[in-house]
Amino acid sequence: MAEVVQVAFYPDKPHGNFLAAVKEAKSKINTDLLMKPVKAVPGTPARIIAVGETPHWICEHVWISDTEDTDCLKEALEWGMGLKYDVEVFTVLRIMRKILGNGVEEIA
Repeated sequence: MAEVVQVAFYPDKPHGNFLAAVKEAKSKINTDLLMKPVKAVPGTPARIIAVGETPHWICEHVWISDTEDTDCLKEALEWGMGLKYDVEVFTVLRIMRKILGNGVEEIA
């Protein structure tokens, strides 16, 4: 049985035309993983794809503006499913540096 990966969407999970675009983009990804879209909320353990606006809490997310661009959506889904790392992701460290300055360091 194929593994199911949750991908969180903000501000809401896909529906209508956007859901159709997500399905089309997912079909272009070469993987056996199945994707379950969920609504992103604070504390969501899944990777977050922010659509048109950013979450109001600090979290790692990738932001997309155009829900019609299936190539952009495909890249966001690949990151959301854990298949690749995207340098355009807003990490917690990147967000904290934006707020507090470049002196913020990550402690492992």
